[in-house]
Amino acid sequence: MTRADVQTWVTALDGEGLSPATVHHHYVALKKAFRFAQWDRLIAFNPCDGVKLPKVATVDDFAPRFLTAAEVERVSARLDATAAPYGC
Repeated sequence: MTRADVQTWVTALDGEGLSPATVHHHYVALKKAFRFAQWDRLIAFNPCDGVKLPKVATVDDFAPRFLTAAEVERVSARLDATAAPYGC
């Protein structure tokens, strides 16, 4: 297993539509497994070192979208028609 193999795997996870945070969690689990193998001298290096992860969105990246009065009316009408307990 090489760093390139791990990078390809991370890129594939990102390409499947997983969130950056989920990809990060998968990567951390793999990195820990390789770290233990390295400590036990089963491998000479950790192939997770140097892998680039997808950027996790921050609050600065958030752009709120406010609904118009007409959009709020359409949403509430749809809830009334289809979703309990709103349209009881």
